[in-house]
Amino acid sequence: MKKRFFLFFSVILTVCTLFSSLGVSASSFLIDKAEEVVDIDVAGAEALCQTDDGFVWVAQYSGLTRYDANEFVSYKSFVENGVEYDIINVRRLVQHNNILYIMTYNNLFQYQNNTFSVIDLDFDSVKQSLSKDNINVECYDLEYDRVNDIIYICTNIGLFTYDVKTGSAGLVEDTKGKTVYRAVADPSRDRFLYQLGDGIYSDKHVKIFDDPAILELYIFADTLYICTTSGITGYDLAANALSSVQYPMITDQVNCAMYSENEKVLFAGCEKEGVYCIYENGEYSTMDNLENKTQIVDLMMDYEGNLWIASHNVSSSGVSIITKSALMDLLFDDVLWASEKYAGKSKTVYALERYGDTLYICLGKTGLVLFDINSGSIVPADGTDNPVMLGIQSYFAGKGVEPENVPYDFRDVEYY
Repeated sequence: MKKRFFLFFSVILTVCTLFSSLGVSASSFLIDKAEEVVDIDVAGAEALCQTDDGFVWVAQYSGLTRYDANEFVSYKSFVENGVEYDIINVRRLVQHNNILYIMTYNNLFQYQNNTFSVIDLDFDSVKQSLSKDNINVECYDLEYDRVNDIIYICTNIGLFTYDVKTGSAGLVEDTKGKTVYRAVADPSRDRFLYQLGDGIYSDKHVKIFDDPAILELYIFADTLYICTTSGITGYDLAANALSSVQYPMITDQVNCAMYSENEKVLFAGCEKEGVYCIYENGEYSTMDNLENKTQIVDLMMDYEGNLWIASHNVSSSGVSIITKSALMDLLFDDVLWASEKYAGKSKTVYALERYGDTLYICLGKTGLVLFDINSGSIVPADGTDNPVMLGIQSYFAGKGVEPENVPYDFRDVEYY
């Protein structure tokens, strides 16, 4: 058996882990999770949304994709009253009461009961009043105010509103003719905030934060998280002042943020460094070796507690799920798995194979773990009773490499 497995192991001799720990506690969000890549038909994603019926929707430049864990359905266009509308360059998605609202670069659509329809925001009348009939209206952001059932649509000619209850459209008058990049609802104070080119304004049109390099606005409870080209800044909405909370020094551009109340984690999606996980005790960790690691533009927690990541990078798949698998549950309860031996190490399962009563589990740089099905326990990965690890360590010892310095990276295993 030992010889057979040496012949058919795929071992990449490079240092590569999914999760790099930086002051991570044992209760880290990452400790029992792994990345699952979603292979959508066209790479690159812009936004994510899950409707009440459980479908996950992916906004893409090429169209709109619906995913139900079994198959993808892509939508490129629809016809209403004899007019064909393109569903391309989809930028934002929101949902309420199982109605999906879809913002493209120049339109707002809704999807309800398997039917698409156009929401007329009356851009033309505003263009005429501005004497800008020839301007192309561009949409930048979409926000749902769940307290008042109002949708905010940010454009280059102002902040538009859509009243879901009455079906009427409007314009926030003080923003008329201005480029509004983002809007965010503040439910605790029954108000909204919006971003112009020079900073953030309240619904009373008073500037509350001055910064031209803002990339995203996100509110949870009394904190406004301001994502910028150089990290995250917190704004205390109750005190109307900058937050006293100090966030980790993130040197990367932060494109999006999301807080999970169940996990008590603030997630920050970055341009280059993956996802930062910031915990309430001030500690943090990074997911910095994801397949969808760069140009992260949206984060979503689904109804089952899985973290979805959308990446704009067209050279990757575009969507990943950080999820807890049944195999991770099996290992998580093992005494050795919970010991200091594996503390802070990557626990991403890249591949596994069963031979006899043993599971051979590839854990990248952490090593090859053997799990004895009969005893329900892990065979130590330091070479003791583990013929594969023992053989590899013996090979490198002959080359003068100490066991702790062996640069293995187990990615695949196959029995023939």
